[in-house]
Amino acid sequence: MNERIWFDFGSGPQLHEEDSNDKINAFIDGVQWACEQLGIDDYRQYDEENDVQPAECGNCEWSGIAGDTVQPIPDLEQRIEAGSEVPVGECPSCGALAYLAEAKGAPQQ
Repeated sequence: MNERIWFDFGSGPQLHEEDSNDKINAFIDGVQWACEQLGIDDYRQYDEENDVQPAECGNCEWSGIAGDTVQPIPDLEQRIEAGSEVPVGECPSCGALAYLAEAKGAPQQ
């Protein structure tokens, strides 16, 4: 099974795959080293496929990817109702709950 990782250097998440965990870790180390050498400190690493799914805030105009939301969600159990759509995180812009783009319109608490 291939190991996967996504990096975003400002143009959107790009997938990289290797056939072993050791190779993916070596790739990550290489990216981090190269970024340090080039003075690049504004990149993101996403380890889960769900992190690169489109997400939106139902409260403001923010949209991005799930991995850019605040996780874990503070006071989640007080902010959602039983049976409602589960948010992916908290909006980094306004602090409201953010959902996968397909689920936009779920009730905000």
